[in-house]
Amino acid sequence: MPLQAKPLCSAFAHLCLLACTVALLLCCSSGCSEFSGEQSSLSTQSSLASFTTNARIRAEISPGKILCASHPLASALSTAPSTDELCAAAADGTTQDPFVAVFRASAPLPILFLDNGDAAPRQIRLRLTNARADLTTSVVLLPLRESAPRATSCPDAGATATYLTPPPELRRSATEREWLLLLPPCSSLSLRFALPEDRQDAFRLLIAGPNANSDNALDALIADANAWPADHLHFLGGMLNANATEPAARLLSLVEPRITIPYSLSLGDAERDAGRAAYFERFGPSDFSSMLGNVQLLSLDTSDGELSLDQLDFVRNLTPAPAGLALLFHAPALPDAISPEGIVSPERSLRLLELLRDHGFGHLFSVSDRADASTVNNTLLFQLTDPASDADANFARVIITELRSATPRISVELRSAR
Repeated sequence: MPLQAKPLCSAFAHLCLLACTVALLLCCSSGCSEFSGEQSSLSTQSSLASFTTNARIRAEISPGKILCASHPLASALSTAPSTDELCAAAADGTTQDPFVAVFRASAPLPILFLDNGDAAPRQIRLRLTNARADLTTSVVLLPLRESAPRATSCPDAGATATYLTPPPELRRSATEREWLLLLPPCSSLSLRFALPEDRQDAFRLLIAGPNANSDNALDALIADANAWPADHLHFLGGMLNANATEPAARLLSLVEPRITIPYSLSLGDAERDAGRAAYFERFGPSDFSSMLGNVQLLSLDTSDGELSLDQLDFVRNLTPAPAGLALLFHAPALPDAISPEGIVSPERSLRLLELLRDHGFGHLFSVSDRADASTVNNTLLFQLTDPASDADANFARVIITELRSATPRISVELRSAR
């Protein structure tokens, strides 16, 4: 969801925030216990949680998932299994903060939105997991977004925005950040993330095919990612523990004990069999896009060999970028070019390829049982990983340089971890 903001830094905005802080201390007493909320999902890029009774507070991440969101005196909104102590504190009412939200990012550089449609300031304790600790943060104060729930006393959205000083951090680890934020009344905040200045011209992405049938292969792959080092690791699917009985645990138990860098996961056939609901409960929408400088990342769910019209519309509505990487389990099927294990509808496959080409996607990564490693069709390069043969690669090192130029450079090295 695009955000058009003009930087209008002003002393007045900072004075408003100071006044809001004082007002918050005076107003947030017994009234804070009146809020309840509900969680819903968007079909494409975002997950959102809303507090819509008296508070009219909404939190949103694009792309990603809200693991929990709660008022201390209300129950946690998500039933996803979580060891996060902030989620646990929100669930049992021991946290002292008025609102809690814990997000999991699905891409290297997510965008967070917080809306306060209430006529009083509100405070929120915010944690972002699965994101690099060295990312820089920019905070933009916006008029309350049109789609946000609002009190009748809140004015209609205006046209200006102000860049604010990033909020103080309560916690930082290798893949987690935590802040305490004040939401002024009738306003929205966006938090955007960027690579630090000394790293803005290069990004290392490791893309892995299925490795779940071999613990040794997975250990070798993650060791390679850590030693390279990768900035982000994306699995094309197949990351399941077949011995686990609970679906969400099956999605996590192979990877999370081993990995120390942010990662994302496309839906493969194993994840589909475990249940899309279990996947969403932990990771959020399986179709998403995200920008990395001028390079667009796109993930599509093709786990059952189908491509829906909604997915084609999703790709069609993306803003074209100078370069792009498409990530999906089954590749679009082409006559005499890709095996029948690809997307089964030739018409929709061809339409997807046309859309990807028109939107600047020069690389497509997918799993295939083909013997060769890549083929070129209409300027689109297919990097196909093969988990079945020792002779073929099962992961790719992708180095993106000149991220912010009009012509980002993308180099690919196919490798094998066995």
